[in-house]
Amino acid sequence: MNLANISILTRGSNYKKWRREIGLLLTLNDFDVALDTPKPILTDQCTRAEKADAERWVRANKVALSILESAMTDTVRGGIKKHELAVDYLNAIEKKFKESQKVEISQYMAMLTTYKIEGTGSIRDHIMKMIDAAKKLNTLDVNIGEKQLVFMILQALPSKYSQLKVSYNTKDKSWDIDELITQCVQEETRQHQERGKDVEIVNFVQGGKGKKFNNAGNNSSKNFKCSKPYDKIGTFANNLKPKIKNVAKLKCFFCKTRGHLRKDCELFKDYLIANGKEIVNVCEESFDQWE
Repeated sequence: MNLANISILTRGSNYKKWRREIGLLLTLNDFDVALDTPKPILTDQCTRAEKADAERWVRANKVALSILESAMTDTVRGGIKKHELAVDYLNAIEKKFKESQKVEISQYMAMLTTYKIEGTGSIRDHIMKMIDAAKKLNTLDVNIGEKQLVFMILQALPSKYSQLKVSYNTKDKSWDIDELITQCVQEETRQHQERGKDVEIVNFVQGGKGKKFNNAGNNSSKNFKCSKPYDKIGTFANNLKPKIKNVAKLKCFFCKTRGHLRKDCELFKDYLIANGKEIVNVCEESFDQWE
């Protein structure tokens, strides 16, 4: 093993690996004597063997200092006070990076405990960010177990994944990280497919603006005319609001749950807010189904 195989010490994220490699290099080349034994003091009464050992220690100390300086970036080297003894220099480096590790740990822990996955981007990419933070904490001696990480990721999921959370909490079997990613990706795909259907129906209704549509699933001859857009999310123009006698029989078009209209669906509102969309020219009765 030589200096070319040693990782270059950067801002601290690779300190532990660097320290192990430095220690191995010094040991293999018998330079660790400068770290393990104090500096010899020569006197007139010293024997030839003692003088030889002192010369070997001086050389080991000089080489060790050179190796330590060469295995750091200029930025790191400039921030650490130089020492005459390799052991003192190594202790100064260790002290410097123990302090920076505390900052790193705080940053990664804050990410895992407060991170909230937004509606943009791939769900897999968001989860991989949290997994990476957990791995870095483990290298800093802050152990995050897989089961604990699964709960942290579930906590970070947006409200549109609430059905997946309920499914996990009601099952006896726990998921590992790979299974959690699979479940989230499947749910993401399902939601994309539902949105595609939603857009097709909205486009169909908008294309027929001003026409009359029969109430889906209802044998009644009563028709509703969609002539005005929503005033805002989930709000009808007053002249379009249908009269509902039995809400319990109603089935939401968006989440397929009975007991409410799509305009009152919390999952649908979260979807609109996350995507910055408003539904226009839509007659709610043409979407929600009566049993």
